[in-house]
Amino acid sequence: MAEVPVLRLRRRTGRHRQPHEEGASRHAGRRPHLRSVRMADNTSNRRADLEKAVCIYGGFWDTERGLRALRDAGHEPQQKHTRRILRDLAGKGLLVKVKDLPVRYRAVRSD
Repeated sequence: MAEVPVLRLRRRTGRHRQPHEEGASRHAGRRPHLRSVRMADNTSNRRADLEKAVCIYGGFWDTERGLRALRDAGHEPQQKHTRRILRDLAGKGLLVKVKDLPVRYRAVRSD
């Protein structure tokens, strides 16, 4: 009969911390503000990069062109975030909506 290897489990060293104590590792939800700061920072970077692309290239903009511009800038954008940024840029006056369904914008010239 073949010998079966024995699996030995090691106990973690250190004192067990209660969920309410500082440093409890099982409850990572204690710092939700860090994720929202990270997301806001990424969104502002994407927004700034797309705004720069609109100002430089001008012309007509739709979701696909915005996605391409953000990918070229090194981001991994999602369609819904890109559409939101385009709407915000239209609200700031950098873009003007020229067509609904599918939505197309035209960059405002700053001559």
